[in-house]
Amino acid sequence: MVLRIEGESEEDVKTYIAENLSENGVFLKTVDKYPFGTKVELRFSLPNSPQLLKVKGEIKWLRPSKEETMADPAGIGVEFTEMDSEHQKIIYDFLRSSL
Repeated sequence: MVLRIEGESEEDVKTYIAENLSENGVFLKTVDKYPFGTKVELRFSLPNSPQLLKVKGEIKWLRPSKEETMADPAGIGVEFTEMDSEHQKIIYDFLRSSL
């Protein structure tokens, strides 16, 4: 799954591969450096819905490239902090259908 992180300006948009999506957050594979606690806005869609989801989050953990392994790539853990109930249901339904 591909997710976009949007910063303060139009130029501050990055695209990442997402892994380990949950109801509470997501892991994004990246070697980009983000400070712990950075506030982000994620925009993505899921296979079960064409709707673009907008979710606010905060970077809660980091795995730098010097610590990555084949099983554990470099990246960031983003905890979801704000989303509307419709988007929350879409994520919930996607996760339940993926079991």
